[in-house]
Amino acid sequence: MYELFTALKYLIPKKRAISTSVISLVAFIVISLVVWLVLIFLSVTAGLEQNWLRKLTSLNAPVRITPTDEYYKSYYYLIDNLSSESFYETKTIGEKKSSTANPYSSESDIEIPHYWNEPDVDSNGNVKDLVKMTYEGLDRLKSEFPKLKYQDYESSGAFMRLSLNRSPESSMPQTSFISQMTYILSLAENNPNISDLLVEPTTEDIENILTKNIEASLKDRVSFFQTNRAFNQSVLENIKIKKVQLKDYVLPYDFLTESTLFYVEKLSDNKNFRQILLKNNGQSNAQIFRLKNKIHYLVDGKLEKTFDFQSVILYTKKPILFDVESTEDKTLFLKGQIQNNPIYGKAPLLQCKLIDAKAKTTFDLEPKTPPPWIYSVKGKGYNLPMLNNSYGVLLPKSFKKNHALIGDGGYFGYSSASSTSSKEMRTPFYVAGFYDPGVFPLGSRFLIAPVELIRIINSSSFVSTSEISNNGLFIWSTPLKDAGKIKEAIESDLADKKIDKYWKIETYEDFDFSKDLLQQFQSDKLLFSLVAVIILMVAFSNIISMLILLVNDKKKEIAILMSIGATKKSIALIFGACGFITGFLSSAIGTVLAIVTLKHIDSIAAILSKIQGHDAFNAAFFGSSLPNSLSSDALLFILIVTPIISLLAGIIPAFKAANLNPSRILRS
Repeated sequence: MYELFTALKYLIPKKRAISTSVISLVAFIVISLVVWLVLIFLSVTAGLEQNWLRKLTSLNAPVRITPTDEYYKSYYYLIDNLSSESFYETKTIGEKKSSTANPYSSESDIEIPHYWNEPDVDSNGNVKDLVKMTYEGLDRLKSEFPKLKYQDYESSGAFMRLSLNRSPESSMPQTSFISQMTYILSLAENNPNISDLLVEPTTEDIENILTKNIEASLKDRVSFFQTNRAFNQSVLENIKIKKVQLKDYVLPYDFLTESTLFYVEKLSDNKNFRQILLKNNGQSNAQIFRLKNKIHYLVDGKLEKTFDFQSVILYTKKPILFDVESTEDKTLFLKGQIQNNPIYGKAPLLQCKLIDAKAKTTFDLEPKTPPPWIYSVKGKGYNLPMLNNSYGVLLPKSFKKNHALIGDGGYFGYSSASSTSSKEMRTPFYVAGFYDPGVFPLGSRFLIAPVELIRIINSSSFVSTSEISNNGLFIWSTPLKDAGKIKEAIESDLADKKIDKYWKIETYEDFDFSKDLLQQFQSDKLLFSLVAVIILMVAFSNIISMLILLVNDKKKEIAILMSIGATKKSIALIFGACGFITGFLSSAIGTVLAIVTLKHIDSIAAILSKIQGHDAFNAAFFGSSLPNSLSSDALLFILIVTPIISLLAGIIPAFKAANLNPSRILRS
């Protein structure tokens, strides 16, 4: 240690060695910047990968159990076709969970075909209940994975026709349609990610519900407002209206404060009524004021005319924004301002255009009349209400680009086969909300609906969805990396029960629609890591240059140290330590800079977007905000790679310094 400090005393650059000091500083700065850049790049990339994986598994779950062909050929599944207790219909997994394993009665049911497979029985000779045994295994698995959640799902397909009815003042056509073939997935109330998927009802959605007719079906066009007062009252109770504008810019006369002068632009006289246009701001030579039920009209301060309020229509050139003080039944109490004068009064709800409103989506208790949007009851999951015989469904948020709103109605069309022909069946629905399908390839075609709706369609028409089985179990786990362990545990449990041939267990890495995407993630991560190593090696080559210059500049000092007893090993160690310390300090500075930068990454992205004139990072791919936390894997990568490259960078100068000939240097 004494030799090291003595050597450093001799080797610290003096004022005359300015070039060496400058090169050392440049090497220090370059390495810090490279480490900063690599950490940011790898952290953002890792964060985006996690976001994409979360979106990919939010709807479909990271682990999925689906029946195999052996299940559908088994006695356990087919026996319901022959059983009067099962109404001669096969059951889904959810229905099997609450029914008996063997509903067959030899006395009342027809004979079992001889070509059926023998039933799989337990040690007591009873038919194995494949579904209940699987659920029992999942229940036991909760002790090992406390955050484990699971639920059966069903899916189907149908032709969707959505009607968009709009009021005459809307910029859209009064009636238009969206038609396409869709897949329908049952609502999974136990999905822990469902709250992240849902899109909050917007002000436009609420206004569509309140002021437009919601169709129960395309055939009868029944309005909720005409048939269901309880529904209408429920909507009003569960929304908070904050700001509105009056339609047609008409201002009720009683909004004017008594005896307060208001400037007007012009007076239009007709036989039966007068139209008075109020200025939103500024002054004019004409004014009005209200006194009781009379409107007094002044020009240049002189009273010209007096009108009864019933013969006057007041309106403004521009709309006035009102704050909603309170709501009573279908009347709003409003407060606003015009010409710096306060105006206030009450107006019917249907005469107001909503500007800012929020819907209540979480309830402590089940509401007596459900709101027309998806809602949750504390501790009981989410609910899709059924109103006027129409099922509430969730549409992908991409439908909002086509101007679909909550409250729009339509029907699902599907074919039902009979003995002689097939006929078209229609089941009405209405839009109860929107959700984010993430990066699921068929997300724009997947609708979420109550399981009852799917069973109605499947009972008449069975449509196979190639991307997802029509029936199965979704299993959610936190964190995602536990998916592989959960799969192994389930496979082991099913194998012990000798029912593994009836079930197929897959993780998100096995899904057909995600396999290619995940493989691309892994390839990109490997490529990015290799690029990062190459960049770091180029940056750390500055250490080699700096140390070689230092060796050349300090030949005399090295020779003196060796002549007084310093070994080649100690000289090499000194220069190797210099390289390591330079790399370590540079990496520490770069890491601190990366942490600070990541905390403000959204501000940096906003600046880049402003410079480019468009979004620097498309929200469809990168999300609404970029990942802003330092990746532990990226930091570990730097902590491992940096010391190794630093030591390698110091070997060449250390070897050169250790092999100098002190006598030759001193003679010269």
